[in-house]
Amino acid sequence: MKQNKFDLVMDYIDENIQKDTNTIKDGILDLIGINSNTFGHHFNVLTGDTLGGYIRNRRLYYAARALQQELEKSICEIALEYGYSEQSAFTRAITSKYEISPSEFRQKHVIHIIDNEKYHYSDFRTPEEETRSDYIWKLVERTGCLSGPNLDFIEDIDKGRKEFGFDVDTSYAIADLSERLEVPVYALMRTCFDLVVELKSEPDYLTNAQFAAMQMGIRSDEDLGKICEHYACKYYELNRYMVMQYYESHK
Repeated sequence: MKQNKFDLVMDYIDENIQKDTNTIKDGILDLIGINSNTFGHHFNVLTGDTLGGYIRNRRLYYAARALQQELEKSICEIALEYGYSEQSAFTRAITSKYEISPSEFRQKHVIHIIDNEKYHYSDFRTPEEETRSDYIWKLVERTGCLSGPNLDFIEDIDKGRKEFGFDVDTSYAIADLSERLEVPVYALMRTCFDLVVELKSEPDYLTNAQFAAMQMGIRSDEDLGKICEHYACKYYELNRYMVMQYYESHK
């Protein structure tokens, strides 16, 4: 069973947690073909956390476990392994998060349970009876995790979706593109709507999926279906790198 991209990234972060944050972020693009800025935006919408903040918290979680379990190592060694060049900075970070110091973690009479706060996509999965947009709005209402530009962004998507009749997945695909092009999402949704109307007025035209496949070098409609199944994604989530990797692995 293939993992979704969110869980792949969460596992990747844990497996590479001793690397610096920028290296981990760079690896996200190689892993799923989506840069860390785009992934980070969706991560923030789902969780209310920043991607960088989450990585820091995971690093502290593993460092705290090492303090409890790897008693043969000094506190300084563990600090260095998890990216802290000064033990004083490591002590402040651990104490701030867990309210006890690194040395207290090592005292046998101190019992401190370390919660594993790893995110899983199933924590945020949309129930079948709800659209993804409805679900995100419920998250916003419950947690208040979105404000300012992020909230405006979601409002524009919802407004455009209702006005132009795009389904939720298509709306979010257009929103992704608007971020990359640095244009207002509502304006791009209007342009896409006008383009669809124009194309559908012609007797012969390519579907959106066929046009995207042609642009990325996908050889046939059959290949398009297989590639989407391989990555467990929609056609508009593909990019040239993912297509190239697929063909390389299926020679």
